[in-house]
Amino acid sequence: STNSDSSLVYIDQIINWAKTNNQPEWLVKANQLIAATYYYRNVREMGFDYLIEALAVSEKNNLIEDEINILYAIGMSFSRSARRANKVIDKEKIHKALEYHQRGVQLAEANDLTALSGTGYGHMGTCFLRLEEKEKALNVFQKSEVNARMAKDSISMGYILDDLGSLLSVMGKKDEGKKLLLEALEIRKALKDTFPLAINLNNLGEYHLSEKDHKNAKTYFESS
Repeated sequence: STNSDSSLVYIDQIINWAKTNNQPEWLVKANQLIAATYYYRNVREMGFDYLIEALAVSEKNNLIEDEINILYAIGMSFSRSARRANKVIDKEKIHKALEYHQRGVQLAEANDLTALSGTGYGHMGTCFLRLEEKEKALNVFQKSEVNARMAKDSISMGYILDDLGSLLSVMGKKDEGKKLLLEALEIRKALKDTFPLAINLNNLGEYHLSEKDHKNAKTYFESS
């Protein structure tokens, strides 16, 4: 808590400096940092206004990539706060999240930012899954996959192939799903990104469990 309090003091000084010296890029970054600090302190609602401020500054100063990333961050803020007790989902917040993700995707596509639009489609897919709209999720996940491959964005590829592979498996397209899950696994091994790798291994465990292949399921679960 003390370290994050110190961080907020320093970031606040950066905000004042950025305003005084007309540095919109720094102003956007500082507001995003404050929002992130509150997020990691598990009081994300306190950082929401800073995201809105960052969005306003990026729009005013034509900082397109910043604007897209902030739209996604606001969308994720809504979707993360949609969780309620007993696995109940606040659907209104998920729809609000979708609005922001769609705005981000539209802006990315208007500016030929392939990787960023792919990221947004991925966020949209996650929202549709939480609304239990699998076909809509499949549609946008497939768009995300196309864009990630076009952009040769390995990190995004790992996420989307894992998400898409899991969804296809649940929807009965087992072979196609397994192929994508294994491709995602190889990407994540190469990136040495331990947390997403663990999720990927767990999803492969779930796949084998659904196939009643308990031996391989156990191996993947233990590896995760």
